[in-house]
Amino acid sequence: MIYKIKLSIIILSFILINNVKAVPSTINSPVSGSGWSFSQHNPGGSYAGIGGANDGYSWDINYGSGWSDDGLPVYAVEDGCIYTGSYWNGSTYGQLLIEHTTESGQEWSSGYLHMKNIVKTSGCVSRGDKIGEVYCTGLTCVSPQTPHLHFAVYDSHGKYGLNSVDVNFNTVTYPLIENKSYFDGVGSLIRPEQNCWGCQHDEAIMHSHEIPSTVVFQWLSNASCPYIKIGLAAEGTGEISNSSLSVVINSKLWNSHYTGDAFKASLPLTVKNQGSWNTTAITSQKPLSSSKRIIAECTSSPMSFGKTKIKKDLVELSSGYFWAGNASIISGDATPVEFGTGVNEDWAITFNSHKAITAFQWQSSSNCSSLKIESDWNGEDGEVEVNYVAIKNWNLSTWEDAYCHGKLPCTISVIGDAYRIIQIYTGYSGVPSGYIHATCQ
Repeated sequence: MIYKIKLSIIILSFILINNVKAVPSTINSPVSGSGWSFSQHNPGGSYAGIGGANDGYSWDINYGSGWSDDGLPVYAVEDGCIYTGSYWNGSTYGQLLIEHTTESGQEWSSGYLHMKNIVKTSGCVSRGDKIGEVYCTGLTCVSPQTPHLHFAVYDSHGKYGLNSVDVNFNTVTYPLIENKSYFDGVGSLIRPEQNCWGCQHDEAIMHSHEIPSTVVFQWLSNASCPYIKIGLAAEGTGEISNSSLSVVINSKLWNSHYTGDAFKASLPLTVKNQGSWNTTAITSQKPLSSSKRIIAECTSSPMSFGKTKIKKDLVELSSGYFWAGNASIISGDATPVEFGTGVNEDWAITFNSHKAITAFQWQSSSNCSSLKIESDWNGEDGEVEVNYVAIKNWNLSTWEDAYCHGKLPCTISVIGDAYRIIQIYTGYSGVPSGYIHATCQ
């Protein structure tokens, strides 16, 4: 069903001449499904919105008649990147401005106001990505200002509302994306010169869930390992088979907040380095019916494969979290190294621009039966709050509470030699953007 709402904003002639922009004739609705009301805001008048923008021809969007709208998802109407000007920073009014470019190269922006639980305030999004939830942030939240979405179309930086444009709102039923993928595990290739698990090759397992699965490999790029080859494990071996699996690949430097362009492709494939220390996330495009063993190994021979670039600069995980980074504390079974990054200690990145998961792969042993997890920043009492810390054996499908009681530093002790994975859930407050350090005790 299409709701047609005509825009006829008249702007001063010099603005018309110097700021001529165009938007698609049909814009996907920022809310899901039919039954929503699109009330034009102050039609025909000049309404000074966020940052003084003239958004007189914008819309207040409601589904129910009041608090029943609270928490309903808001979605990006088109692919684009978040503009973080002084007013468009997700703060007081719960607002975001997303900049878009038409196929002909013309720029325009979509503005979303009064949201809560904004997913992120920088980086890029794809059409249909959840960006926040309906609320009444910036208002008094009493009748008639109950939860609703204020939506507008602007020029590229949200300074002027666009003029004389006919826009159709195409109602779309977006899939639920709160649980985009399940974080199943990590692997490491941190000493390419040595032939051991965690040195020049490693394995992670994708399990069967109701949503797609994600595994991540950390790897050191050098002359021995300019690329990594990723694929399904051959039955009964540690070799990569020619069997295919449709995946989404995201890669970044270990300490970067955002990945580069993501792409859809099929395993097996090779990934080029982003720098010295790299992390590459592999997400199944669909939920799996059975577990899949994923092998990554160093290679100097890149392979050609078909891929489709998509705008995904974050790996979306369950419960609204995103993958931030991972690290390894493994001794391996080759020539022992007394101390060093990836052996008895390692660092991984986290950030508080949105909810994030940071993970550590850990080979527990008699020499490392306890692992101390701490932030590089602590509060006045020497502690910092986290949302949750979980642990599991590397090949299991479910996680358990690591009993850190929502705080770092936390020392985790286990019995027996095994490969384990620890994940630290952080939020908007608590751990600032920075590093989490894990050390054998």
